[in-house]
Amino acid sequence: MKLEQTTKISAPRDAIWQILIDIPKAASLIPGVKDVELKSGTSYTGTMQVGVGPMKLNLQGELTANPNPEDYTWSLEGQAQDRRLGGGIRVIVDAAVKEESAEESELSVSTDIQFIGRIGTLGQPLIRSKSSAMMKDFVKNLEKELG
Repeated sequence: MKLEQTTKISAPRDAIWQILIDIPKAASLIPGVKDVELKSGTSYTGTMQVGVGPMKLNLQGELTANPNPEDYTWSLEGQAQDRRLGGGIRVIVDAAVKEESAEESELSVSTDIQFIGRIGTLGQPLIRSKSSAMMKDFVKNLEKELG
């Protein structure tokens, strides 16, 4: 399933970029994400607890971050499992921060998620809705962090 989201943020591009390339800090702004730690190089481990419809997911996994400071883009590739439910996800995220003005930027995020096992039975409309709500919460938290 592919998701595309774009939002305006009232902050300079460089300020946003400094937070986003600090993966543990950026991850802490996503509701339900915990314990993100550097594993080695650009690989991280972490957990995410999120309710989607009637299911409560407790995903544990790894991701690799590939930032490109030359054009303010980055990609993340990750996988996580919920051992209790016997399912998991694979995700590829491509994002970019564009400067709209000295005090406003645009954050574009493209996400490709593959659901494995029982998690895939949740249905795309429910997952899209949850994803959209999480992105809004992330942006709100990012703006608070930027002051």
